[in-house]
Formats: sequence, C-alpha cells, structure tokens
Amino acid sequence: MKKYLYLIIALVVASKIDVMAESLIKNDEYDHFVKCCEKYNVDEKLALSILIVENPKGDNSIIKENSDGTCDYGYFQINTCNIECALKGTGCENITDPKNNIECGIYLISLSKLKLIKKWLDTSVFNIAMQYHLPSDLIEFYVNNNSDTKGYRYAVKVTDTYNYLKVIERKNKNGK
Repeated sequence: MKKYLYLIIALVVASKIDVMAESLIKNDEYDHFVKCCEKYNVDEKLALSILIVENPKGDNSIIKENSDGTCDYGYFQINTCNIECALKGTGCENITDPKNNIECGIYLISLSKLKLIKKWLDTSVFNIAMQYHLPSDLIEFYVNNNSDTKGYRYAVKVTDTYNYLKVIERKNKNGK
C-alpha cells in the first residue's frame, strides 16, 4: 500500500512540475527565474519547490485573501506583510508583475536562509521553507520542537517536492 501512495505522490508532484515549468516557459519567465536564482544564490530546485507548493496551478494572477486579513500575490504567493521588504530589497516596483514577483520571491527565499544562518540554525530545505512560510519570531520554536502545524506540513511538502526534483535531475543526468 505504501508503495502505491509514493507513486501517487510522485505523479501529483510531477504534474505540478510540468504545469509550473510550462507556465514559466510559456510566459518567457523561466530565464528570469534562473537569473534571479543565480543573483540571490538560491538553489533552483528549492525555489521551484516553494513555487510549486505555493502555487500548484502556476498562475501569477492569483491573489488570495487570508483569514488574518492579509493577501498573497502572484507565483510565490508573497504575503502583504513581506511586500515592502521584498520590493525595497530588490528594487522592483510592482509585486503583481510576473518577473517582479519571481525576483521578490527568490529574494525572500535568500533572506530566509540568511535569517537561519544568523540564528545558527540549520539551513536545510525544510528549515528554509519553514522560515519562508512563518513569521521570523516563530521559526526557532518550530525548528526546535518540530511541531505538527501548518508551517511544519508546508515545510514537509516543500522538502518532498525538492527531493523529487533531485531524483528527476539524477535520472536525467544518467539518461534514464
């Protein structure tokens, strides 16, 4: 039974990857995505994993209202509380512009990694995803307690997607 569950998960993740890659390439945004990953020193697989979990449909126009009154915008579902920081840090002007959203999202991932380094916490994919998803003041509690929360489950999804992307990359390198 477990074997079939992993197969189903792999198929779901694969379909999300295809949708996201197709959306980025179709809209001529993939090259910008790669350049931003290089600029901010962010692993492309990590950025794509977060993108897939945040926005499985690959639609930049998504604006989601949250229960706390904030909104999430675009590919990376950048929350209202992070917009000012992201725009200031990147020099971008419009969070709803697809390329600006990509740059801001990747910038925020790089900031997440830096925040973990400053706190002497592990910069694993799991912790970077959790830092990206949660307010800064809560990250140490969740990392140290591995709480079964929405943030924890989010980080697990990102990590699983990242690991699946690594498997695909290995298979492509080996020609299988």
